[in-house]
Amino acid sequence: MGLERAFKIVATCNPGLEEVACSEITSLGLKAFPWRKGAIGIEGGVRDIVRLNYLAKTIHRVVMVLADGEVDGLEEIYDLARSVDYRPFISSHQSFAVRSSRMGSHPFTSMDISRVAGQAIIDTYLEKGLPRPPVDLDTPDVVVLCELRERRFFLGIDTTGESLHRRWYRRFTHITSLKSTIAHSMVILSELKEGEIFMDPMCGTGIIPIEACHFLTRTPNKGRSFAFERFPWFPKEELHALREGWRERESRG
Repeated sequence: MGLERAFKIVATCNPGLEEVACSEITSLGLKAFPWRKGAIGIEGGVRDIVRLNYLAKTIHRVVMVLADGEVDGLEEIYDLARSVDYRPFISSHQSFAVRSSRMGSHPFTSMDISRVAGQAIIDTYLEKGLPRPPVDLDTPDVVVLCELRERRFFLGIDTTGESLHRRWYRRFTHITSLKSTIAHSMVILSELKEGEIFMDPMCGTGIIPIEACHFLTRTPNKGRSFAFERFPWFPKEELHALREGWRERESRG
């Protein structure tokens, strides 16, 4: 698969802060636009997906969209899911799981969507006489995400894994704690500049000042792994270069 191929990319974010997320992604040199409440669309390729996961601080998850369209029921979901050639993305020896969400009034459940989409994926291999990739609902190598909102359905591959709002410096997160992605968005909205005084008189655990520091120093999402690192077709050298570049910056102070 050519690494320069363009994909439709969807990044989830905090509802109401889509414009802030778009402005951050634009600052990374990519074109972004509000896609729906709680998500933005991004134009880019595989290498851009690596950069988004490592550098973006206002988004939660980066999904590489493989199918997108309007459907009226499970049969059309099956047809749309089966129209994709999954071989470049899921090898026969890799396990996968389908995880679905649904919003609106439908005569079926999210579990039904996962079941139908999963069968469609398996059938694309069987119809070509290939071994079917195993299903693993607990620790799959590849997570296929499905979302249905009213009639709009999309299917894609989760490239992130654990949500990006879970920063490495937070050992414990209370249920009432502010999400780091919201804190980072607040800093962007404050238009903080280098050399200015930043004060949070009711800082609690200090999440907003910490994110302010990371905003000024352009600290990436370090100290974690990403789902795409399990994909043999992903450009690992891109992530390696980003990590090495950050280590060099840290060593220089």
